[in-house]
Amino acid sequence: MPIYQLKGDHLAMARSFLGPATAKNAMLVTLLEHGTDYFWGDFDVNGRLKALAANEHNRWMLWHHVGNCADVDWQGIADVMIASGEPFYYKGPFKQWQPLHRIIGAERTFTRVSFVLCKLTETSAVERGTIAAVSGAIAANQVRQCTRAHLEELARFYEQAGSMRRSLAELGKIMDRQQRFYAVWEEGRIASAAFTEFEGDDFATIICVYTDPSKRRLGYSENCVHELTRTLWLDGKIAWLYWNNPAAGRIYHRLGYRPDGLWIRCNYDAVPQAGTPADQADIAGIKEG
Repeated sequence: MPIYQLKGDHLAMARSFLGPATAKNAMLVTLLEHGTDYFWGDFDVNGRLKALAANEHNRWMLWHHVGNCADVDWQGIADVMIASGEPFYYKGPFKQWQPLHRIIGAERTFTRVSFVLCKLTETSAVERGTIAAVSGAIAANQVRQCTRAHLEELARFYEQAGSMRRSLAELGKIMDRQQRFYAVWEEGRIASAAFTEFEGDDFATIICVYTDPSKRRLGYSENCVHELTRTLWLDGKIAWLYWNNPAAGRIYHRLGYRPDGLWIRCNYDAVPQAGTPADQADIAGIKEG
């Protein structure tokens, strides 16, 4: 059967196909709550889903059962993705994307960044209270949850955060979705911050962990992530995060996070050109499970 856009009566099938919500499919689960308009499906002869692809503002997401990927119409899905002629990108589990990258990456130039996806599995660190910073213990009132009153300050803080930059409007929408923001204050100003994305009933992904460059190596990001992780754990939620900076990876390891797979972001140019195969992960020593 051809690849075609999902309709409203496919909603229950698509939700069942995605399975239980985790950090790995949370973006798709959340997008599906807004309907099927963003989704395309590959169906078998009996009308059952073999793969889902979703596009939100030129960000493609993909889900299929890796063990059954040989039966998926990868060329058909690739044709849907490149039909607009616009540049686009994918961010998600590495193995989910590999079959499509072999097709699209051979036709378009691309850039790629790999991330290690980690899950909190060792809880001894979060069971303890606040941890000490390099320069001494951070006072309890310096690590605290942000409210809407802090949005403008958070927006100013994230203006310097490069790829993690978020506008005031974006931060407001994230807070409207009941996501949690935590920050470390020094002398009345935010020195480090992080927040959750796609917080579900029993999990949450921590993103945008950022520290003012002049305040680094003081343990601020470690304390910020520790406190955010701890509040999630006390609420019965397992925290996930991803990194591509080995120094950050060591911090998260101390806090109890362990690798659970690879994520990848591939940015594809609009004009088809010869690309470079990218089937191997960039992060040495970490392999997809």
